[in-house]
Amino acid sequence: MYHAADGSTETSYEILHELGHSMAFLGDEYLDPERESPSRKLDFMFVPNCERNPVCENNICSCPKWRNVAGAGCYKGCTYEEWYRDSDYDLMRDIYRLPGPVDTLQFRSAMNRYVDYVQEPISIEINKKLQIL
Repeated sequence: MYHAADGSTETSYEILHELGHSMAFLGDEYLDPERESPSRKLDFMFVPNCERNPVCENNICSCPKWRNVAGAGCYKGCTYEEWYRDSDYDLMRDIYRLPGPVDTLQFRSAMNRYVDYVQEPISIEINKKLQIL
């Protein structure tokens, strides 16, 4: 998945980043000044990798949203300056990085949604019935 048809890696990384949006409902973790208008903010329920309500004390924040996710941190700036992300640098902040802990869980969840639609081939079912006879 890391090499595009043209041999470049950049295109494949971009595709993986965009799949993060479309399949796993992940938000961008980088900041874009054009997005800073409060009237344009996304509905938070569709951005599982961003925390709007961190618990901060003495400039140290924790993100309750993913407190039980191994390896997840709480770093300021996730789509918007005041939102927090789970990883310092990961795929949704920098396309050349690996997915962060929350990103990985969301990708797995997205894949599992599709697994439910996959059925065993008929030949396997027939072989199982033959073994019972």
